[in-house]
Amino acid sequence: MPSIQFSGLASGLDTQGIVSALVSVERLPIQRMQVRQRSLTSSKNLFGDLRTKATALKDLAAALVDPSVFAARKVSSSDETKLGLTVGDSAAPGSHDLIVSQRAAATRLASLGHADADASGALGSGTLSITVGSTVTDVTVAAGEDSLSAVRDAINAADAGVTASVVNDGSGTPYRLVITGTQSGLANAVSVDASGLSGGSQPLSLSTITTAQNAEFTLDGIFMQRPSNTVTDAIEGVTLELRDTTTAPLTIDVSLDAEASSARVKELVDGYNALVELINENSVPGEDGAPGGPLIGDFAASVALRSMRSAVAFASGSGIAVNLSSIGIATERDGSLKLDETKLSAAIESDSGAVASLVADAATRLESASDELGRASDGVFARRATTIDSTLRDLDRQIARREASLEKLQESLTRRFTALETLSARYQSQAGFLAALTGSNQQ
Repeated sequence: MPSIQFSGLASGLDTQGIVSALVSVERLPIQRMQVRQRSLTSSKNLFGDLRTKATALKDLAAALVDPSVFAARKVSSSDETKLGLTVGDSAAPGSHDLIVSQRAAATRLASLGHADADASGALGSGTLSITVGSTVTDVTVAAGEDSLSAVRDAINAADAGVTASVVNDGSGTPYRLVITGTQSGLANAVSVDASGLSGGSQPLSLSTITTAQNAEFTLDGIFMQRPSNTVTDAIEGVTLELRDTTTAPLTIDVSLDAEASSARVKELVDGYNALVELINENSVPGEDGAPGGPLIGDFAASVALRSMRSAVAFASGSGIAVNLSSIGIATERDGSLKLDETKLSAAIESDSGAVASLVADAATRLESASDELGRASDGVFARRATTIDSTLRDLDRQIARREASLEKLQESLTRRFTALETLSARYQSQAGFLAALTGSNQQ
């Protein structure tokens, strides 16, 4: 491009403006392609969002293919301060009565008080034998390492089935060694033999604070014992946490958790609607000459709606759950689903097996349909995005070619107008010379 440009100094024309105007006219096709690029990029991003929602729908559908989802149970206690409960899907619905006469406990032993927890030479060196049930563990206490704190640490390091700590009871000799069994129940009773220690200024003497004992309770009139207050095998699928003893029976109620199952179905309906609504929002016709949504007439969007509607429409079952509308899932005019949670919960409580089979059939169909739509490499939405990518690359090439052509056009026009200005300036110079010469002769 010329480094010197004339701007109509000789001709009186705005040559630079004329060149810019001519180039701008030739740039209009490029601008139209750039507008199309922006539209296609937006569409590509939209298909990415659609693929994400299709993948999410596939995951939600896959979670409902197994009918055991509808085996969810709930359990209640008539007094949660005395009895905590958790329940699994294997628990049979029913009611039980429980009376807790004794909670399980672990052995707890405490020494006499000491004035200093860290004073060596207190308990004596040698061997301290700890028996838990039928297991004996010997703890070696070295000379000079027989303070309450040192013996505590030695016991804890021995992994003997007990824990040791030093407590301060606030008396004149406040420090006491406390040894507690890590497990409750008679079979885990703890005893400590300190006869193997010698040479201490205050030999270890332990008294029993808590005696090991089993939990004792009556379930539905049957007396039972367990070594722990957490009972997992008295009622199949139900874990009892015995928090306190009782005088009156506690009531345990196990039932189907229709609300939990209904919530899982609602998640699937919401995932389905999220995909349908995104397609519908971008398929709205334009008004008053404005362009419509980018998915109007788009083949991929049409395929997506048809496949999802078919999955829902062809789902079938039996009994009270013949089709999805029979359990409260209806198709709206815009293709979305409407869930009647009350009707669904009632159907689950009436025949959870029939509802589970129907939902599993619908979920299987939706899983397949959404997988076809959302697969990363060859799904419907991914293929559509790939096609858009190809078009965008082609537009890039076309724009680059036209930009190069425009640059050459601008250089050519600039050279021509520069030549025109140069010639005009030369003519004006000659005319001035002649005028001056003529005027001189007349004088």
